Amino acid sequence: LKIALTDLFLNIISALPSQERIVGGTITSINNYPFTVSLQFSWDNVRFGHKCGATILNNRSAVSAIHCWVNNPVANRFRIRSGSTTKSSGGWMHNVAQLIGHPHFNRANLDNDIGIVRVATLFQIHLPTVRAARVAGTHHHVPDNHDVVALGWGNIHTDGPGSEQLRRVVLRAVNHTQCRMAFDYIIPIGLSLHQIVSVTGGLTANMLCANWIDASRSICFGDSGTGLLHNNVLVGVASFIGWDGCGSIRWPSVFVRVSRYETWIRTNS
Repeated sequence: LKIALTDLFLNIISALPSQERIVGGTITSINNYPFTVSLQFSWDNVRFGHKCGATILNNRSAVSAIHCWVNNPVANRFRIRSGSTTKSSGGWMHNVAQLIGHPHFNRANLDNDIGIVRVATLFQIHLPTVRAARVAGTHHHVPDNHDVVALGWGNIHTDGPGSEQLRRVVLRAVNHTQCRMAFDYIIPIGLSLHQIVSVTGGLTANMLCANWIDASRSICFGDSGTGLLHNNVLVGVASFIGWDGCGSIRWPSVFVRVSRYETWIRTNS
């Protein structure tokens, strides 16, 4: 069974929490992670709310997860808030000029779940709260069991309220073979705030897994698109979790492996 982003999930969406944040993390400041931004969406182009996260690449582009907009690929329905610890106030709001999704995005298993958001009003990357991230190159290796840091405005647990402030959580990189075996026969859930993405198995070399030994820490709904850092270098983009929700002991959190996309990111950003 393969279930992708379709209208079939509208009835499921209403039963799931609308906003969730980092599980087991702590509040942090945008000064510590000035490349992290909130990707916001509106149905009426008036009221915008946090949908996903993104990471600044340069003064005109940020990288996020394509499943954040694949069902609504209309640039003027999105904004980015930069330079703010809080997702609904402060900093600067930027109109979105273009949404660029990876041409080989696979809805069935979320392979190549990466996209570029180009803004119409440039990021002020000379400011202390707005900076471009250091991005992993092709040869950047994340060793198994090494600490990585996930960021986001999602929830503290599956049924909890949304976090107004940016949070961080330390996870450990998971051996890829072990992670692939864990996901072979289950249905992961995408992390987008207003969309549910379900797929079956199919972890690829383009994916990077992370968790914590007792499942007390993870990413959650609303954390899609935000960055995973290794030695303060962007190595992952939050993509999906296991079917049983956030903080699963069986299924790690899964990220896009940024080092696999160095050329594509450079070309499109």
